[in-house]
Amino acid sequence: MRIFYSTFLFIVLCFGTIFVAGFVSDPEYRDSKSTLFDDKIENVWSVMTDVEGYIDNKKNIQRIEVTDKYFNTINSWDEFYPRGEVYSFELVTKDSPNLFVLNISNKNREIDRTLEYYLSQNGTNTKLTITEISNSNHLFWRGVETLLGRNNFIERELKWIRVGLFEELIDNV
Repeated sequence: MRIFYSTFLFIVLCFGTIFVAGFVSDPEYRDSKSTLFDDKIENVWSVMTDVEGYIDNKKNIQRIEVTDKYFNTINSWDEFYPRGEVYSFELVTKDSPNLFVLNISNKNREIDRTLEYYLSQNGTNTKLTITEISNSNHLFWRGVETLLGRNNFIERELKWIRVGLFEELIDNV
């Protein structure tokens, strides 16, 4: 019986910590992160804007469903992940090869994000700055993101772009 109470208390404390973190953290969030890629700006732009190629570069995507396409420009799409996660993407701005802005929503987690990707040539390198502006109305998920690091989304974006550039390099060898 003591093990049951200990386990129950542990679970209550974990959930309590998550809810308290969600309660004290601001629903609105803004952060930026920059990195340099040892590649031409055109190659980085190509990886970032090839929506149908995301399935090869982003981790855990099961499928991509294009919901709005006008000629060769994909304006919106859904990304499907394990456990029923669906992220909906909408293209806001596409100014080749310097600016790419997306609105991202996840109905289950009640999170809306805008990601702004700024590209600039820096000598032989390309500087990419990603700015996230998000609003999380779900107390539990805001608490989870606060405890795990709210900049995780930016980190994942930078990682899959790096993977995509590496894959492109291998394909061209």
